[in-house]
Order: sequence, then C-alpha cells, then structure tokens
Amino acid sequence: MKVWSQTFALLLTILLFIQSNSLSIRSSVAEDIPLLTLISMDGFRYDYLDHFDNKEVPNFYYLINNGVKAASVHNVFPSVTLPSHMTLLSGLYPENHGVVHNRFYDAYYNKTYDLFDFLANEDPRFFDNGQETIWVTNQNAGLERNTGSMLFPDAVTTVKGVQPRIIPNSFYANDSITWERRVDTLIDWFQDKYRPINLGLLYFPEPDETGHRNGPEIIKGKELHSVILKLDKILGYFINKLNESNILHKMNIILTADHGMVKWNGQKVNLDDLVNPDLYKTASNGGNHIVELVYPKKGSEDEVFQSLKKSNNIYVYRKNSKEAREIHYSNHHRIPEIVVEAKEGFVIGNTESLKTFHTTGNHGYDPGKVKAVHPFFIASGPVFKKNFKSPTVKQIDIYSLMCHILKVPSAKSDGSMETVADLLSTSLEGAHTKDIETTSVTFLVIVLFTALVSGIFCIGAFRQSRITARKRMILGRPRKFNVASRDIPAASALLESDDDDL
Repeated sequence: MKVWSQTFALLLTILLFIQSNSLSIRSSVAEDIPLLTLISMDGFRYDYLDHFDNKEVPNFYYLINNGVKAASVHNVFPSVTLPSHMTLLSGLYPENHGVVHNRFYDAYYNKTYDLFDFLANEDPRFFDNGQETIWVTNQNAGLERNTGSMLFPDAVTTVKGVQPRIIPNSFYANDSITWERRVDTLIDWFQDKYRPINLGLLYFPEPDETGHRNGPEIIKGKELHSVILKLDKILGYFINKLNESNILHKMNIILTADHGMVKWNGQKVNLDDLVNPDLYKTASNGGNHIVELVYPKKGSEDEVFQSLKKSNNIYVYRKNSKEAREIHYSNHHRIPEIVVEAKEGFVIGNTESLKTFHTTGNHGYDPGKVKAVHPFFIASGPVFKKNFKSPTVKQIDIYSLMCHILKVPSAKSDGSMETVADLLSTSLEGAHTKDIETTSVTFLVIVLFTALVSGIFCIGAFRQSRITARKRMILGRPRKFNVASRDIPAASALLESDDDDL
C-alpha cells in the first residue's frame, strides 16, 4: 500500500503541475484569439458618407483613415433586412440559407414568418435550415470562443444547436434597449471574466427607419442628416469603450449594412388590377411592397403569370426560370412559383395594403439593377490595411472574411476571399501558423502527460510485482505452525487468489 500511496501522491503532484500549466496555455490561447465586431447600421446606403466631411462625422473617418472603405457592397436579392443579414452571417444566397424574405410562407411547417412577430424570431425552424452561421463556426473552432449578439437580425435563435449570447427576450426591433446599452453590454461580454466573447454582433436600426419616412436625400439639418450624426456619435462611444477596456488595439471592426435606400416616386402597381384576387395569395397579404411572393391557385399558374406580365412597371419571375437563377432566387421550397419585383421607384401590393402605404424611401430591388440599394462597407483593425480604398465587395464574401479574421475554417458558402483579400494588411499565406504552433504545444503537453502517467504506472506495477514475488518466496519456506500442516496449503491458495485480483 505504501508504494501505491507514493505513486498516487506523485501522480497528484504531476496532475496539479499539468493543470497549472494547461491553465497558463489556455490563458495564452485565449489571449491570442482574434477579436471581431460586426456592426450593422440598417439601411445605410453606400454613398451617404459622401455628403459629410471628417469634422462632421469624425468617428466614421477615424475608421476609414485607419482601415479600408469599399466603394459599395453588392448585396443579395431581395435587398431587405432578414435575407441580407443571414447572408452576412452565412455567406449564402437566400435560396441556400432559406431566409427568403422579411415575410414568407413555409409549406413544410404550414406557417408564415413575419419579421415583426416576436416569437417567430426565436423559432429556429425559420432560421436553422442546414446552413452554418458565423457564430456556429466560431464556437465550433474550440477553446475560449464565444459570440454575443446584440439584437442582430437572424442571430437571436439556435442554429445547429448553438445559440449566441443574447439579452433574453430580445429581438432586433426592440427599441427599448438604448444604443448605449447595446454597446455597454457587448463590451461587458468581451470583458467577461469567466466566459468572454471574441465575436460581437452589434445592430442599430438606423438610418433605415428615417430613410423610409423621409427618403434617402441627405439635406443638412433634416432628419436623415441628423440621424447619421447620431450614428457617428454612438460609433465614437463604442470606440472609446474599446479604448477604455484596453482592447481597441486588438479589435477588428467590420461596419456595414444590409441594404441601401431608393426614393419612391409615388407610383403604385395594384396586383388586384392585373389578376383576379381569387386566383392567388401572397406571403405578406400584399405587405412586401417591392418584392412580393405570389402563390397562384393550383392549376392557374400560367394564367396568373401571363396576367402579371401585362404591366410594364414590374418584373415577373417564374421559379426555375433563367431570370430567377441569375439572381439566385430559385432553389428553395419557400420561394413560390411566381415572384414579382417592382421596377425602380415603384411599389406593389394588393388593394388593401396599398391604401395605407405611405413611406418615402424603399428597398428590396435587385442590386444588379438598382445600385441605390447597395450598402456601405468600412473595416478597421490589426488585419486591415490603412487608408485603403477598395472596389465594390460582395455581401456573400463577408462571411469568408470573418472566418479568416477569426482564424477558423470556413463552412461551405457561396462566397470566397477573392474580392476581399486585398483589404488585408498581410497575405493569406501563413495566416494560421500561430494557431498551428499553439495546437502543437497543447498536443505536446498531452503526450508528455500521457507518457508520465504510463511510466509511473509501469514503475508502480513493477515494484508491486517484486513485492508480491518476495512474499510468495517467504511464504513458501518451511515454518513452524501451531496448526496442522494440512492447513498450510489452504493459506497459500488464499494468498494466490488474492494475487489474481491485484
């Protein structure tokens, strides 16, 4: 027993040593994990900042001068909030990630999704469609990787069994959570002692709301001009908080939006004037006013399609048509047989929905036809070039860019690093050398620990076998006993039986 006690004590000492060193390694790994914040300012058009100088919006220009600015972002169709944000998060077109509109019908579940339905935003059936999102990719990469989502569209629910850290009972349209609280909470998550995040998703609902009310024109003193000044102020607040937390120098920031904004010229296309209302339904009851998902009554598909084509102010797509495939809006069961898109400056709807329609700015148009729906893109941080101007980047490539920044393997997506590689301060080669070195050190520690434990066990077993052999030798010598000699073999047999259990 003494030798086993010594062995156990030695093993315990080694375990404590390994644990202390593994904690040190874990801390070192956590220190080396890149930090990234993806910020979305909803509806921020690609050219809005052209109307401001660096004195008016110093914080936007701080990021531009210390980073990169793209001419625009070529986003996805339809250019609306939910599909575009899921593309940012997954690198997939809507036909592949399944969030095909702000309102859509799913025949498999026999349910309709609406972006303003609080419970629907927490229902993974609408968002977990086989794709991998950036927070899943990040967390699956291993130790000390966590994601926090501060009201980011599409990122408050569970995908592939992983949910980002969120404020409970929150969704992207939650106006009760102030902009400052969003920033403070996200910074607290980055600084969390026990479960820090390394990826933050931060969302602001402007200038989209103001653009809808007042249109996309930037006029000094008017609402849209003022709200962009407000966004610059909250951006400065975020930068100052990073600086106070001593992580500004490590933080990579991608600042972008889901779409831009187009001025409405007041003209409407009433679908009921083109088609008998009894022959079709829409996913939104006429409420998707730029791109509408049309479900013809069975057997009337051709009649509905031909009737809609009578208007010169809309585009009409049949599912699986060449036109639908070109805009990557065909290959999903949530996309109906017929899709209608208004031409630039027009809106569509049914009789009832158009009665109450009054917004001045709109979006949803095909980005390939209408550049005004392109959003902006600014990025700054240790991985990016300084004061660099880039051509237009693709929205589908931003997921790949984030994976590169985070040093995690990218899941299959529709994007790549091709259009965004020039944004980086260093080449793509050797980007993960440090990760490999860290992994090698961890592997070496595990191997050494295994070898030590195996060696100690072998030494202990060898010593114990020698002790056992010595006992047998002693018990095998002739001795004087007060019991009959016939009892001795029985005692020897008992000892041998005990030896077999050791």
